Amino acid sequence: MTSTHQAFPENILVREATHQDIPSLLSIKKAFESLDDLDEAHSQDYYSYLLHQGIFLVAEQAGVVQGFIACEDNGTICYIADAGVASLHQGHGIFSALSTVLESRITQRGFRRVLCHVKETNSLMISILEQRLHFKRGDRYVLFSRTT
Repeated sequence: MTSTHQAFPENILVREATHQDIPSLLSIKKAFESLDDLDEAHSQDYYSYLLHQGIFLVAEQAGVVQGFIACEDNGTICYIADAGVASLHQGHGIFSALSTVLESRITQRGFRRVLCHVKETNSLMISILEQRLHFKRGDRYVLFSRTT
């Protein structure tokens, strides 16, 4: 693993996620997605899995987690599994900082493909994938991919 922290403007710090971050990540997720108790338990288990089997980054300001991006790693394909930014901090460079570090990790690990499913209504994420991460939209599904 490379350095675990990277600082950005506006006091944004990007680092590897830890188990202690999971409650904050679930709070961010709940703000834009309805979770019942079963889904929350599943999300906790999934996040724990991704901490050890993928790329899992958080962005924080003043010690408070404001955003995250979680990816599965199967050796040759990186699948962006989940991402979110606290609603009060959207548009303040959080996802841009996360994307920058993710790009670095993708390059370091030598992935041949990067995939991401996105809801058709999530225009912000679609814009970020196309403009910031240079993804191409698939024809049949809202599946974005790119070769590295």
